Amino acid sequence: MDSSVVAAAEAEEAEGATDAAAGEYREVLKIDPNHPNIHFRIGRTLLAGAQAKGDGADVIEAATEFEQELQLDPSNANAAYELAEIHRKAGQLEDAQKYFEIAVANYPNFEEAHVGPAATLMALQKPAVALPPLEKP
Repeated sequence: MDSSVVAAAEAEEAEGATDAAAGEYREVLKIDPNHPNIHFRIGRTLLAGAQAKGDGADVIEAATEFEQELQLDPSNANAAYELAEIHRKAGQLEDAQKYFEIAVANYPNFEEAHVGPAATLMALQKPAVALPPLEKP
């Protein structure tokens, strides 16, 4: 694997050139379709682009990338968290809850992943279940 391709993609991403970064990351997948974390990075750049452009299609494509990352690495808490947030923002609360649980199960110290399920459970009118995990001992 030529790490220069990954480095180029990371540089594009850091500069906010989301389309270019996604293209570079896709080049990595052409070389190694199972390269770890690349689908996550594509999804992340697509989400950044969606925020900048207000493009819902990029959000859908990002979700697909996060799902593909989870197929390659079911323990990727970051991909699960991003999927959870996409579903939560779309009002798909049961799906959001499922992905938040995957994130927390694979990375118990992921604070945002603990807050997400609580917000989702509150939206589902389940405060008794939502609040206890957030209470400090």
